[in-house]
Amino acid sequence: MGTKYGSGTSGDKSGSCVIRNRISGVSADCTGSNRSNILVGRKPRGGKMRKRIQILIGLLWIFAALFFIGKSVPVAREYISFDRQQDEMLHTFIQNEEVMQWQNDEPETTIPDLRIDFTSLQRLNPDIIGWLYIPVLEINYPILLGKDNEEYLHKNYLHENQYLGSIFAHYQTSPLLDEPYTVLFGHNMRSGRMFGKLSKYQDKAFRDANPFVYIYTPEKSYQCTIYACLHVNSSDPYVYTTGYEFGSLNYWELIDYTATNAMYSCDLFPNAMDQVFCLSTCASGGRQRERFTVFCVVTSSQEK
Repeated sequence: MGTKYGSGTSGDKSGSCVIRNRISGVSADCTGSNRSNILVGRKPRGGKMRKRIQILIGLLWIFAALFFIGKSVPVAREYISFDRQQDEMLHTFIQNEEVMQWQNDEPETTIPDLRIDFTSLQRLNPDIIGWLYIPVLEINYPILLGKDNEEYLHKNYLHENQYLGSIFAHYQTSPLLDEPYTVLFGHNMRSGRMFGKLSKYQDKAFRDANPFVYIYTPEKSYQCTIYACLHVNSSDPYVYTTGYEFGSLNYWELIDYTATNAMYSCDLFPNAMDQVFCLSTCASGGRQRERFTVFCVVTSSQEK
């Protein structure tokens, strides 16, 4: 029911007030400091509560910042280690690095002459079967072949643990990379490393300006021309099937499927006697089972 406040009457010369608790019936006389204390005691305590909330929010921000730093530092170290290793690998195993600075005057007919020391690479790791080079995307990595499609997800070319992993072929691929159809996998890293820049090929103008992909093996060098880009499911029955044969009906169906479902037309349609490579990575935007794929057909090759 609350409390009742009354003021002194004309007969209450002391200026006292009577406070009566309507529930208990107890009355109290308050004068001077007693009255002041009672009134102060009823003053809202919102200021203290607000201050406590502000302190709590500040602590939460501090904990969040420490958590973010704790997560970011290992990632930064991983990138630094990867970049250092990448530089060392290029200096050690590409015998004419100046070629990577060369501007190709006739890109449609010339394959950059990267002299890759496959002999030394395969001494370090016999799972290295080739090399992928896309200069405009800064893709310049060895191609690995594991015992399954998990082995090189988070291992580098030396078979050491590394979150960024490697570029690797489907585990059922021929180590010679000479089959009609080969799928190469790589992580879509936000930093742009590995296949992190592959999504640029979603733009037709970018593809038209940069249509070539280069693949090297110990036996041959290939120039491949991109003819289709599309988003597919990670279990797509055409894209992630291996064992196609040149000239077969199912191989022709794969080529037709990729060309007709492409995001845009490249005015290039392979036939069932052409060799095709697919570059596959996770789609941007966190769509777990979606993959972005780039298909390129061999348009030139050189024996070594």
